[in-house]
Amino acid sequence: MNYFPCFINLKNKKVLFIGAGKIAVRKIFFLLNMTSNIMVVSRNISSDLIEVYKKKKLIG
Repeated sequence: MNYFPCFINLKNKKVLFIGAGKIAVRKIFFLLNMTSNIMVVSRNISSDLIEVYKKKKLIG
């Protein structure tokens, strides 16, 4: 597999996550340092993500 590094300015960009498994949650918390315009679509949401949502840091 070949890898291509990609740098994206996330300011004022919308981010969509499908699923909220362990890896996705880790990436969501990392991305919250760059943008709060994140929407998560999943059947199961961890309690950590629910708390972040309540603090208005995720789009509902």
